[in-house]
Amino acid sequence: MAENKNLVNRPDEDIEPQERYSSSDVIAAAEELKFNQAQKKEVVENKVKAGKISKAEAQSELKRAYHTLAQTYDKATLEKEYQTSMEDGLTDAKAEEFLQQYGLNELTPPKHDPWWLRLAKAIFGGFFNVLLWVGSVLCFVAYGIDPAEIKDATNLYLGIVLAVVVTLTGIFGYY
Repeated sequence: MAENKNLVNRPDEDIEPQERYSSSDVIAAAEELKFNQAQKKEVVENKVKAGKISKAEAQSELKRAYHTLAQTYDKATLEKEYQTSMEDGLTDAKAEEFLQQYGLNELTPPKHDPWWLRLAKAIFGGFFNVLLWVGSVLCFVAYGIDPAEIKDATNLYLGIVLAVVVTLTGIFGYY
């Protein structure tokens, strides 16, 4: 196969990423196709039973409804459909064309949030964590508005402990 031109460094050109689909997108699309094919097959079978169309017309209609019938093709039809040769495989030019057209034959992982956002969600997200943060803030406010000349540090310590506990719990939850 020809050398992969994507690996050549060209400092004068911007490299644009190709559109990729995550594994879950591919699986969802396949399941949707399978469901639609099953529905179409059921409709066509009902038409055949009712005598509205012949079996040949039913096969033609099913073929139009779903284009991935490679398992039913003979070798000559497969070679023509996929523009290849059973003996020699794809030519280098055709392989390069398909690479440019379809991209690499690989699944991509689903997109996920950056690490810092997941950590922030673990620390500040969730109803119980919010309650602990509110309790911590209220303890700091109670310490701050204490009118006594010598302030009782209990509220300050409790606020610090609540903040540390919810932060450590979030960090452990992140990992």
